[in-house]
Amino acid sequence: MKLLVGFLALLSFALPASAADAAPATPDAIVTEMYQTYYDALNAGDVSGATENLPNCVDQTAKYATPELAARLKKTESVDDPVIDFDFLVNGQDYKDLKLISAKVKSETADAATVRVESQNFDTKSVTDVLLKKTAAGWKVADLILGPGEAETISLDAILKEGGL
Repeated sequence: MKLLVGFLALLSFALPASAADAAPATPDAIVTEMYQTYYDALNAGDVSGATENLPNCVDQTAKYATPELAARLKKTESVDDPVIDFDFLVNGQDYKDLKLISAKVKSETADAATVRVESQNFDTKSVTDVLLKKTAAGWKVADLILGPGEAETISLDAILKEGGL
């Protein structure tokens, strides 16, 4: 038995670093990581109001996006008029003490999932549905629906289409 335990311990050290650094495997874990790393960076940002060193919501989303959505988000950088002129991961023009309350799978099939995100900013709660697709590289963000079920629901896909992307 000691030999088996020793072998398993040795095997765990021999695993490639990429296995340890692998992206989360479930839709809710991926969405949690996307939001939490972004919110943590913003919360730790410069309290003076400087924005040049803060992370960008487009870059953060593109990192977790399907190749198609990532390409469309990248194109937003090269257009004359801004297609996205607000932070779609934070409800509000400003932010302070952002909190990710929950990220729960609302629906899931073999190739698609929706994760409902509840966040808080300035004591204002918001809800976003993150739509994911299963790709060869795992679960990837395909769209975000801001304020699902509200009168003025906003889709990232619709914003990009309206901007010609």
